Amino acid sequence: MQINAKPNAKLTLNYSNFLGTDKPDSIKAFRTYHNFYAIYEANKKTSIIAGFDVGTEKEAVWYSPVLIVKKVLAKKSALALRVEWFKDKNQLLQTISTSNGFNVVGLSANYDYAIANNILFRVEAKNYFSNSFIFRKETYNTNFCMLGSLSVKF
Repeated sequence: MQINAKPNAKLTLNYSNFLGTDKPDSIKAFRTYHNFYAIYEANKKTSIIAGFDVGTEKEAVWYSPVLIVKKVLAKKSALALRVEWFKDKNQLLQTISTSNGFNVVGLSANYDYAIANNILFRVEAKNYFSNSFIFRKETYNTNFCMLGSLSVKF
Protein backbone atom coordinates (compact mmCIF):
# COMPACT_ATOMS: atom_id res chain seq x y z
CA MET A 1 0.00 0.00 0.00
CA GLN A 2 1.11 3.55 -0.60
CA ILE A 3 -0.49 6.80 0.49
CA ASN A 4 0.86 10.04 -0.91
CA ALA A 5 -0.44 13.46 0.13
CA LYS A 6 0.47 17.01 -0.84
CA PRO A 7 -1.09 19.30 1.79
CA ASN A 8 0.42 22.38 0.11
CA ALA A 9 2.79 23.33 -2.72
CA LYS A 10 5.90 22.93 -0.53
CA LEU A 11 5.17 19.67 1.32
CA THR A 12 4.78 16.07 0.15
CA LEU A 13 4.02 13.28 2.64
CA ASN A 14 4.34 9.57 1.90
CA TYR A 15 3.57 6.33 3.69
CA SER A 16 4.10 2.91 2.14
CA ASN A 17 4.36 -0.58 3.54
CA PHE A 18 4.90 -4.26 2.93
CA LEU A 19 3.05 -6.93 4.90
CA GLY A 20 3.89 -10.54 4.14
CA THR A 21 6.91 -12.75 3.73
CA ASP A 22 9.83 -13.18 1.41
CA LYS A 23 10.55 -16.68 2.72
CA PRO A 24 8.94 -20.08 2.11
CA ASP A 25 5.61 -20.63 3.94
CA SER A 26 7.16 -23.40 6.04
CA ILE A 27 9.37 -20.85 7.85
CA LYS A 28 6.35 -18.80 9.02
CA ALA A 29 8.19 -15.48 9.13
CA PHE A 30 5.62 -12.71 8.71
CA ARG A 31 7.31 -9.40 7.96
CA THR A 32 6.03 -5.85 8.34
CA TYR A 33 7.83 -2.95 6.75
CA HIS A 34 6.80 0.71 6.93
CA ASN A 35 8.34 3.64 5.04
CA PHE A 36 7.50 7.22 5.98
CA TYR A 37 8.98 10.31 4.37
CA ALA A 38 8.32 14.00 3.94
CA ILE A 39 9.73 16.27 1.25
CA TYR A 40 9.80 19.97 2.05
CA GLU A 41 10.63 22.28 -0.84
CA ALA A 42 11.87 25.39 0.94
CA ASN A 43 12.26 27.22 -2.37
CA LYS A 44 12.95 26.43 -6.03
CA LYS A 45 16.55 25.48 -5.27
CA THR A 46 16.47 23.84 -1.84
CA SER A 47 14.59 20.77 -0.61
CA ILE A 48 14.77 18.62 2.50
CA ILE A 49 13.74 14.98 2.76
CA ALA A 50 13.21 13.37 6.16
CA GLY A 51 12.40 9.69 6.27
CA PHE A 52 11.99 6.80 8.64
CA ASP A 53 11.80 3.08 7.85
CA VAL A 54 10.87 0.44 10.42
CA GLY A 55 10.38 -3.27 10.00
CA THR A 56 9.63 -6.34 12.10
CA GLU A 57 9.90 -10.05 11.59
CA LYS A 58 9.28 -12.62 14.31
CA GLU A 59 10.45 -10.70 17.39
CA ALA A 60 13.16 -8.66 15.67
CA VAL A 61 12.88 -4.95 14.83
CA TRP A 62 15.08 -2.86 12.54
CA TYR A 63 14.86 0.81 11.66
CA SER A 64 16.54 3.47 9.58
CA PRO A 65 16.06 7.25 9.80
CA VAL A 66 17.43 9.45 7.00
CA LEU A 67 17.84 13.18 6.33
CA ILE A 68 18.74 14.57 2.89
CA VAL A 69 19.30 18.20 1.93
CA LYS A 70 19.38 18.97 -1.81
CA LYS A 71 20.52 22.21 -3.40
CA VAL A 72 20.06 22.96 -7.11
CA LEU A 73 23.23 24.68 -8.29
CA ALA A 74 22.23 25.42 -11.88
CA LYS A 75 19.65 24.30 -14.41
CA LYS A 76 21.37 20.93 -14.95
CA SER A 77 23.23 20.32 -11.69
CA ALA A 78 22.50 19.70 -8.02
CA LEU A 79 24.32 18.79 -4.81
CA ALA A 80 22.88 16.68 -1.98
CA LEU A 81 24.07 15.79 1.51
CA ARG A 82 22.71 12.74 3.32
CA VAL A 83 22.94 11.28 6.80
CA GLU A 84 21.37 7.91 7.57
CA TRP A 85 21.40 5.35 10.33
CA PHE A 86 20.58 1.64 10.01
CA LYS A 87 20.02 -0.38 13.18
CA ASP A 88 19.33 -4.12 13.03
CA LYS A 89 20.15 -5.39 16.52
CA ASN A 90 19.02 -8.95 15.80
CA GLN A 91 20.82 -9.05 12.43
CA LEU A 92 17.73 -10.13 10.56
CA LEU A 93 18.54 -8.25 7.34
CA GLN A 94 22.31 -7.99 7.66
CA THR A 95 24.16 -10.85 9.34
CA ILE A 96 27.61 -10.09 10.75
CA SER A 97 29.71 -11.68 13.46
CA THR A 98 29.28 -9.15 16.28
CA SER A 99 27.30 -9.03 19.48
CA ASN A 100 26.29 -5.39 18.82
CA GLY A 101 24.05 -6.22 15.89
CA PHE A 102 24.26 -4.33 12.63
CA ASN A 103 24.51 -0.65 13.60
CA VAL A 104 25.82 1.70 10.90
CA VAL A 105 25.71 5.46 10.31
CA GLY A 106 26.30 6.73 6.79
CA LEU A 107 27.27 10.19 5.57
CA SER A 108 27.33 11.02 1.88
CA ALA A 109 27.54 13.85 -0.62
CA ASN A 110 26.57 13.57 -4.25
CA TYR A 111 26.74 15.76 -7.32
CA ASP A 112 24.19 15.24 -10.10
CA TYR A 113 24.50 16.52 -13.65
CA ALA A 114 21.67 16.16 -16.19
CA ILE A 115 23.38 15.35 -19.48
CA ALA A 116 19.95 15.35 -21.17
CA ASN A 117 16.31 15.35 -20.01
CA ASN A 118 16.45 11.56 -19.57
CA ILE A 119 20.15 11.00 -18.71
CA LEU A 120 21.63 11.74 -15.30
CA PHE A 121 25.26 11.40 -14.22
CA ARG A 122 25.98 11.13 -10.48
CA VAL A 123 29.19 11.01 -8.49
CA GLU A 124 28.90 10.23 -4.79
CA ALA A 125 31.28 10.01 -1.84
CA LYS A 126 30.07 7.87 1.07
CA ASN A 127 31.50 7.05 4.47
CA TYR A 128 30.01 4.45 6.78
CA PHE A 129 30.73 4.25 10.51
CA SER A 130 29.99 1.33 12.84
CA ASN A 131 30.43 0.61 16.53
CA SER A 132 31.91 -2.76 15.51
CA PHE A 133 34.78 -3.78 13.26
CA ILE A 134 32.71 -5.01 10.31
CA PHE A 135 34.40 -3.54 7.25
CA ARG A 136 37.43 -4.83 5.29
CA LYS A 137 37.74 -8.27 6.75
CA GLU A 138 36.50 -7.04 10.14
CA THR A 139 39.54 -4.90 10.93
CA TYR A 140 37.99 -1.45 10.45
CA ASN A 141 34.89 0.26 11.80
CA THR A 142 34.66 2.78 8.92
CA ASN A 143 34.33 2.33 5.17
CA PHE A 144 34.73 5.00 2.50
CA CYS A 145 33.66 4.58 -1.10
CA MET A 146 33.37 6.77 -4.17
CA LEU A 147 30.72 5.88 -6.74
CA GLY A 148 29.77 7.04 -10.19
CA SER A 149 26.59 6.20 -12.06
CA LEU A 150 24.75 6.98 -15.24
CA SER A 151 20.97 6.54 -15.32
CA VAL A 152 18.78 6.61 -18.39
CA LYS A 153 14.98 6.99 -18.35
CA PHE A 154 13.14 5.27 -21.17
